[in-house]
Amino acid sequence: MTFFPTSSRIKRHLSDLSARRMDEQHLGHNPLAAIMMLLLWAVIIGLGVSGYLMEARIFGSKDILEEIHEILANSLYSLVPLHIISAIVMSYWERQNLIKSMITGNKTVTTRRPR
Repeated sequence: MTFFPTSSRIKRHLSDLSARRMDEQHLGHNPLAAIMMLLLWAVIIGLGVSGYLMEARIFGSKDILEEIHEILANSLYSLVPLHIISAIVMSYWERQNLIKSMITGNKTVTTRRPR
């Protein structure tokens, strides 16, 4: 399965979660985790770009860039704990040590019987 979280992959994953069924394991990120990862990267890159532009004085109004920078920083305060909690919950749900997988880069995926 590919990485990018399409609407059909997200719907299938949410359906599996709601039915408490985990027939499909993901070697990388599941669709919801992929969205989280993309959001984290976007916010972190946005923080760097907005901070640079603010100090480089490329734009006339520093106030707008400061506001954008502050919004991005505050959103990161929510995204990071949500990411950690989600990893712990999904580790329990899937009976895998996802935290270890994040640190080592190795994840074990077992084959499951088709429905």
